[in-house]
Amino acid sequence: DQHSVVEKKLFVGKPWAVTLPAGSTAQADVKAALDTLFQHPNVGPFIGRQLIQQLVTSQPSAAYVGRVTAVFNNNGRGVRGDLGSVVRAILLDPEARSVPTATSPSGKLREPLLGLVHWMRTFNAVSVNGQYHMGWQVNPLGQTPYRAPSVFGYFRPGYVPPAASFTTRQATAPEFQILDENTVAGWTNAAHGMGSGGLGWTGTAPELPGNYNALQSLLVSGGVSAMLDEINLLLLGGRMSAELRQHLTDAVVSVEDGTARGHPDRVRLAVFLTLASPEFRIQR
Repeated sequence: DQHSVVEKKLFVGKPWAVTLPAGSTAQADVKAALDTLFQHPNVGPFIGRQLIQQLVTSQPSAAYVGRVTAVFNNNGRGVRGDLGSVVRAILLDPEARSVPTATSPSGKLREPLLGLVHWMRTFNAVSVNGQYHMGWQVNPLGQTPYRAPSVFGYFRPGYVPPAASFTTRQATAPEFQILDENTVAGWTNAAHGMGSGGLGWTGTAPELPGNYNALQSLLVSGGVSAMLDEINLLLLGGRMSAELRQHLTDAVVSVEDGTARGHPDRVRLAVFLTLASPEFRIQR
């Protein structure tokens, strides 16, 4: 009832300029304004770059953003803003499919909550009482669900970490804005909880227990190598380095109880060390 009914001019002098006629309703003006903003040439690059950052790599090349923008502008059938086609273009782009190298780095730091959800989905960790009371383990991660410090989220998409390896290239790495000594320690503690049996506490047991029965069965039937193969697939997408594999093997075989009673400890230790490793935190 306070909507102005006078004529409104948007983006005067631009190719996408629009005049909203006098006498229009609030609903009509808002829809027209949103439709006009949707046609702005910056929308494709803005959305495309941030989707690439979330799905593939923190520092996409201008060419990568350009290819995704072209699909946003036209999905090949004359449709603008087809996000299904945009996501397909992002994930199938050569920069997303190629293996990162020292001269052509790629990837992103995994957000703490995404790492937590990865573990929950992988090992069917569901609250036994439906409460999901695990704030004391999640809060130190620097990212609490639905509690971003601003409307822009937990970190800025243009954040460049204050280290020479980033600043010399002006390489953006948004998730590093919430990475510090405290959140690294917080993640390691949470990973220990996940590997030890689960998160939360009912008073007698973890509220969100991880189900490691399949890994224990593999350990029995195929030995340490078979178990690590599965952990590699489930948590690292098959990209476990030889160095990490050797560390895990040494740790697992060091468990003193050589009987079947020691198998759960071996599995939990391998899961914990994998979750705590840089190879899990960095997605490539």
